[in-house]
Amino acid sequence: MTSEQMLIILRARSRMIAWIFFGIVSVGIVATVLWPKSYFAQTSVVIDSRSTNPVTGAAEPSTQLLTSVVATQMDVIASRAVALKVVDNLHLTALPVFIEKYSRDSSYSGPIREWIAEYLLKKLSVTPGKDSSVINIGETNRDPQLAATLANAFANAYVQVSLELKADPARRQSAWFSQQLQDLRQSLQEAQKKLSDFQLSQNIVGTTDQLDVENARLTEISNQLVTAQTAMYQTQTRLTQLNQSLRRGQLEEMPDILDNPLLQTLKGELTRAQATLADTYERYGKNHPQYLSAAAHVKTLESKLEAEISHVKGAVAQSAEISARQVAELQHSMTEQRSRILELKKQRDQLDLYKGEVDDAQKTYDAAFQRAGEVKLEGHLDQSNIAVLSIAAKPVLPSQPRPLMNIFLATLFGAMLSIAVPLLLELASPRVRSKYDLAAALGAPVFCEIPGMHSASRNGLPLPRISVRRLLRMQAAQP
Repeated sequence: MTSEQMLIILRARSRMIAWIFFGIVSVGIVATVLWPKSYFAQTSVVIDSRSTNPVTGAAEPSTQLLTSVVATQMDVIASRAVALKVVDNLHLTALPVFIEKYSRDSSYSGPIREWIAEYLLKKLSVTPGKDSSVINIGETNRDPQLAATLANAFANAYVQVSLELKADPARRQSAWFSQQLQDLRQSLQEAQKKLSDFQLSQNIVGTTDQLDVENARLTEISNQLVTAQTAMYQTQTRLTQLNQSLRRGQLEEMPDILDNPLLQTLKGELTRAQATLADTYERYGKNHPQYLSAAAHVKTLESKLEAEISHVKGAVAQSAEISARQVAELQHSMTEQRSRILELKKQRDQLDLYKGEVDDAQKTYDAAFQRAGEVKLEGHLDQSNIAVLSIAAKPVLPSQPRPLMNIFLATLFGAMLSIAVPLLLELASPRVRSKYDLAAALGAPVFCEIPGMHSASRNGLPLPRISVRRLLRMQAAQP
């Protein structure tokens, strides 16, 4: 079909085209007039993508991209929880307009609160800002003031729900930490009781300097033992030399005898008495009384000398015995002191073990107590990283219907349909309207054309309307 044929067809069916075009445009106008007006109100919220701990103020690393964060928050806004929060905050279950709509909806059998939430979500519009963290929240309603109120209510409910999403886990953690703190406190008390019982059973008051004191005492005993052993060795050596000198009769070699003034005096008297005895013997003989007296004096001095020597020997032996006893006592004291130090070290090790348990339990309890305080504060925080950027105002012009848009669409659709219908009808039942149709139908060339047919058609004169099928049947009926 050529463009000329199309123009001939459209010109031939111009009345139909006009009826279809004006009919569709009229329907669009009437629908626009009768369409109930609805208003669209929009508010905006902004999301702070910087993740900061509100309690400690420390920055927390975020692994989510901004687009992911915005998409997640859009899902939260369009969630059932936010819609139910709006219903409860505005007490929409008591509004007659929603009660009437709910009563007319026979397909829903749930509570009115759930129905209103679903109805609001159907009218809700959530769109993200372009390359930003701003989210636009819009609500459509026939009442302009109610539309603005609902949009603002959705923004406020979204902030509340986001706070609850953060606070609820913190509250659950706070309850868990409370139970853990009780267990940790009990463990700390048990560790402290073990330490106290051990100190009481071992009679330990303080172990900071006690071991040092005992070590110093051990050093002192060790020094005393060395001194006592030296003295013992000296006295034993003196006693041995004294015995040997006595056996050899060489008393002059002994320092104890040389240093004894009484022995030296007795020895001098004995020497003089022996000299006197010898002189008396030479002068008077053995039986003379003076000789006997001198001999008795010599024996007396010898007895005194032997007694004094025995006394010196006994003193040296006693000193040796005392030194040996002192060494034995010091060795026993040193052994006991070492055992005491080992016992103190053992007690200190056990005490350090109990103290370590107490310190670990205290550190664990302190860390849990600090974290429990932080979690408890997080559970009561009313700060959010979401803020309302702009408040929805009462719309002045309705969002639906749009007269210009509807008339434009009706005109466009009417033009397209008014052209398409004649063409489709022509394709379904083609007619001979020009020489081209006749030549195509008969398969023969057109040699002449009666002038004035197109002008007659334009002047309103009736022309024969022969379909191509009828023309072919007439051709076939000819002999």
